[in-house]
Amino acid sequence: MKYLNRMLLVGIAISSILFLIEVTYFIEFFYNRELLNIEGIEALDGSTVASSILILIFIIFNLITLKQEKETKVKFFTLIISFLFSVYTSELFLQIIKPVNIDHIRDGKSQIEHAYDDRVYKKNDESFPLMIPSHLLGQGISINQKKVLPISGISRVKTYLCNEDGKMQSYISDKYGFNNKKDLYDEKIDIALLGDSFTNGACVDYSDNIASKISKYSNEKVLNLGISGNGLLLELGSFVEYGARLKPSKIVWIYYEGNDLYDTFFESLYPEIRSYINQGYSQQLIMNAKEVRTKLIDLFDSLFFLKFNRLQFRIDSFFLPQFGNYKKIYNFFFLKELRFLVNKFISLHSQAVAKNRTKFDLDVALILVERTMVRAKNIVKDQNSKMYIVFIPNPYRHFKKGTKTEVGPLDDSMDSYYKKDVLGVFEKLNLPVFDFTKVIHGHGDFRKFYQKRRVNHYSKFGYDELAKFTLESIKEFEADVRQETN
Repeated sequence: MKYLNRMLLVGIAISSILFLIEVTYFIEFFYNRELLNIEGIEALDGSTVASSILILIFIIFNLITLKQEKETKVKFFTLIISFLFSVYTSELFLQIIKPVNIDHIRDGKSQIEHAYDDRVYKKNDESFPLMIPSHLLGQGISINQKKVLPISGISRVKTYLCNEDGKMQSYISDKYGFNNKKDLYDEKIDIALLGDSFTNGACVDYSDNIASKISKYSNEKVLNLGISGNGLLLELGSFVEYGARLKPSKIVWIYYEGNDLYDTFFESLYPEIRSYINQGYSQQLIMNAKEVRTKLIDLFDSLFFLKFNRLQFRIDSFFLPQFGNYKKIYNFFFLKELRFLVNKFISLHSQAVAKNRTKFDLDVALILVERTMVRAKNIVKDQNSKMYIVFIPNPYRHFKKGTKTEVGPLDDSMDSYYKKDVLGVFEKLNLPVFDFTKVIHGHGDFRKFYQKRRVNHYSKFGYDELAKFTLESIKEFEADVRQETN
């Protein structure tokens, strides 16, 4: 009987320590909640909420069981052991099959977890996941008592981008937060690229991304202003704030059919971004570049400790470097893979809820596309530059709808993403459009264009073909214009 009581007390002690670690997370969350303008319980880390509830229940049951008869205590121990056996067996199974999860091949860590490890092991506080501007539209930052919405990532830091082939891609951002090897802002730019994640470089090495490939094949200076998650309004903002003053000879705007129209509509809900369609509007981000960097770092650190509370960080910083090859045991004890799945489930649910909050309006979206392009076209005309649109298709024109790997009919008639409407706007404005869809359609093995031959971003081969197609299309178009002129 005394042995059972001691075991219960040990269980209470260990659980209390674990609960204290989790509680610091909630303190961190609610301390920063107002500062970050976070709305809704969905912002909480799902696995931390679940584990905190389970630990609290365990402590309560332990305390209740202390006063029970021996038979009840034995039953309680049997129940707990069975539960823990099931949980850790599941964790072991997930760690064994770990390279593959429900989305793509991964190295076991997200962008923020890579940044976390850099801080824990390398004491590098300037390591960050990509700060996606569209994710910050609800809060922004304050500069000189004025709300500002950043349009790029954090400048001059190690930036973790994404992983679709088993390797987490990263880069050192330039002085304004974009994916360029060196600062090109004091040089004559031949080509400026605008776009979203496909332009940003997801998810390949720098030497294999679209900007690097175009520079290689054209032997011209290419400035990459693409950022993951951006729609046309944020992309226009990137050009207004960072590209227009450089007066590039050509602007290549990479339009992704899959989400650019929707992203543009939702960006328009924020006046700081919608106003980019107005002549002369700017947030003066270059003028405030230092403040933007400092504020973004402060904002990330606050968000960072909503994911990893400070007490957990200090514990990890003390223990993990000493674990070395035993890190897997450490991760196993803290149920890393199981927690990942819980967070994934809650994240998907939250995204689904968020998407339903505002109803998409096609007519408004198309007007926004037109006004965005009109302002860009006016800037380009004033600078005597040229602008081209490169249209890249939704992968489900090639893959079977509802799957990520099965081959479907090569259907160029599918218009669920309003291709005809968008192309109609470009045509109305006499903008040259180069449709990459026909290149993928015309290839004997279209899956070769995509990472791991499934619905992902482009592979090395895909970006290489896109770069060649872009340059060849521009060359042919300009040759046709010269011929017509003569």
